[in-house]
Amino acid sequence: MNQFLLRISAIAAVSILVGTGVAWAQHALSGDEIARRFSDTRVDIVAHGKTGDTAMTLVFRPDGTVVSQRAGRADITGRWRIDERGLHCTQWETNKETCAQIVENPDGTYLRVHEAKVRATWRPAR
Repeated sequence: MNQFLLRISAIAAVSILVGTGVAWAQHALSGDEIARRFSDTRVDIVAHGKTGDTAMTLVFRPDGTVVSQRAGRADITGRWRIDERGLHCTQWETNKETCAQIVENPDGTYLRVHEAKVRATWRPAR
């Protein structure tokens, strides 16, 4: 799928505020914007999985490593990068790399959208 269609599907998947019919003014970040905003940053996230939501903190280091910190669990280290399409990619241990669009919401949160589904909600840690 080309970059334009991916961005359109990502925005369409998350742009309607349920119950009010009001469209949010969202912004799909470019690869450069993702790198500037999240390199050397702690991000509190809620991952939206098949079995429910999971809260954790991710630390995106400038060297391309990312650390997942979750209460009661050992830290997990992986890799992150921006691919040639401008998508945010992560790979954890031996899992397959996944790349997703990052969409900025007006309220300061970000959505990680993969295959037209919101996979996580991010909030930069204060």
